[in-house]
Amino acid sequence: MNRPAARLPLLILALAFVAPPPSACADEADAIEALVPRLAHADRETRRAAARDLARLAHEACRPGAPSGRARAAATLVRALERRPRLPVESADAALRALARTAADAASIDALARLADDDLLGDRAFAALGAVPHPSAVAALVARRDDERALIALAEQGPRLDADAVGALLPIAVDDAPRRRVLARRALANSGHPAAARLLARAAADGDAASVDDLLRWAERTSDRGAGASAARTLLSATAPHHRAAAALFLGRAGEARDVLTLVGRLADDAPSVRGAAAEALRVHAHPGVDAILGGMVEHARPEQRGDLLRLLAARGAAEAGRLVLAAIDAEDDPLRRSALELAGGLVEPGLAERLLAVAAATDGATRDAALGAAIEQARRSTLEGDGDAARAVLHRVLGLDGSSTVARAALVRLATVADATSLEPLARLDGDEAVREEVARVRLALGRRLAAAGDRRARGVLERVVVDSSDRGRRREALDALVVLGVDVSLFPKRAGFLTDWHVAGPFAEATAGDLGTAPFSTDPVDLEAVRTGKGGAEIRWREHVTGDPDGIVDFAAEIGGEHAAAYATAEFTVRGGPGRLKVGSDDGVAIWLNGVLVHDRFVWRGVAPDQDVIDVRFADGVNRLTAKVSNGGGGWALCVRVADAAGRPIDLRSAEF
Repeated sequence: MNRPAARLPLLILALAFVAPPPSACADEADAIEALVPRLAHADRETRRAAARDLARLAHEACRPGAPSGRARAAATLVRALERRPRLPVESADAALRALARTAADAASIDALARLADDDLLGDRAFAALGAVPHPSAVAALVARRDDERALIALAEQGPRLDADAVGALLPIAVDDAPRRRVLARRALANSGHPAAARLLARAAADGDAASVDDLLRWAERTSDRGAGASAARTLLSATAPHHRAAAALFLGRAGEARDVLTLVGRLADDAPSVRGAAAEALRVHAHPGVDAILGGMVEHARPEQRGDLLRLLAARGAAEAGRLVLAAIDAEDDPLRRSALELAGGLVEPGLAERLLAVAAATDGATRDAALGAAIEQARRSTLEGDGDAARAVLHRVLGLDGSSTVARAALVRLATVADATSLEPLARLDGDEAVREEVARVRLALGRRLAAAGDRRARGVLERVVVDSSDRGRRREALDALVVLGVDVSLFPKRAGFLTDWHVAGPFAEATAGDLGTAPFSTDPVDLEAVRTGKGGAEIRWREHVTGDPDGIVDFAAEIGGEHAAAYATAEFTVRGGPGRLKVGSDDGVAIWLNGVLVHDRFVWRGVAPDQDVIDVRFADGVNRLTAKVSNGGGGWALCVRVADAAGRPIDLRSAEF
């Protein structure tokens, strides 16, 4: 009972020597004082953690309504920075950043100025002075303007530079020393002060690229928007396109009516970046008369500008845009007409889809495509409004016109959501068009599901076409799954596409290398399916049957045999008419192929499996042919698929013996 009481004084004594955590201190200044030993600690991680705490405490010291706490925090930081021995460099850097945040009186700023003259901390102290939002900091920097570091910090002060500071910088801005001249001009540009405008404009007029940037920066920062716009106008004729583009964007934000015509002129600039900037400037221009100005110019502008003006009006949401677009649909000027057609899809106008289709039927090329694209957009709108019949009718007519493959693909994407039995005929007309084969298959898959749900017997034929025609593995799988639901035996579909599906497999054996991939422990002509061999790890390996149900006839050795860094064998028979043909092989990874006992392919490679990766010209025996494959696995997936094709590469339907 007496032992704990005897230890209590020792516990109290020990606690007396433990520094309280920052959150337990009376205020931020005390907490910062408590951090100083950690900032000077020999352990780097301890110093980093202290620096993070210091940044938080400096932020909290600047909270509104606590000026005395902020001043005390700054004074504590000054003492820490001026102490001997010095803080490590990274800790001193953290303390200077904290002082830049908390310094708010002449005393702390004077201390920063003293540190700016320090050989070790000078660079960081100048940077801190540039970040202090206080007139005394500006004055301290101006007093040290002979030092380039002070000029850099003055540029950071920017709009806080007063007339005295600007007056001190103007002579340096024409200094013979190029570096000092550039730094002074940057500070003047950031100030936005009216007294700097003339000097910066003269320098920009001399063609100096950095001075043009400075004038643009000054225009952005000046409180006199009219003066800023005047400066930007002078730069619309600058040599560099990015300067002209920046000037155009500034004038768009300035929003003065007098600049509209100038910006329209820049729509014909040689540089695409300037044309884009001028268009964006006109789009955001806030002057209330801009729409009227642009609308009046559509009829009288140069032909190459009329379409741009029309697009601008539409982008601005101008009330006149719709009327002008509808009127321009029948314009004789093809560029204007195409612009109008591209915009017409977004309009809400009774009978517009019919009008667009009529234009498409009477034109060709790019104009027809523009009309059809707008009609597709009208169909999309009808779909969103729940009028699938109207959308479907428009899309069928679009597909019936001779538009580009891009237009046909866009129409098919929309048709997939509204297709019904009446879509079968338009889809059939596109069979054989390789450019849209996958989009047609996508529509058929959606339509087949829809017909199946309605109990329509045509669903089976539609889904079967997807399996046969699509090269998208996922889409074929979805179609096969839908056919299974309908009660269809889908096992023959891979054979119909020429894939071997009925195999014997054996493995795993030792992993093959580039030198021995084409060697086999099994006889390859004839293949003895009763043979037993020693496999990887000394296991006895026998042939076993494997029938793949994959739509691409893929044999998944990883699932069937298992293991990595190994080799497996597969053998299958197929019956075809004798003569030249092709084997199309996919594998993961390397593969060797024997046909009727002859090695016809040997490729050591690392890859994922996909149909038809390797194409091998062969000569088939008349009747039964035996194919044996060896597949090496370096890790991960492990698979094989083989397709039998005629000499032209067309898949042979393995359900029969005929080509």
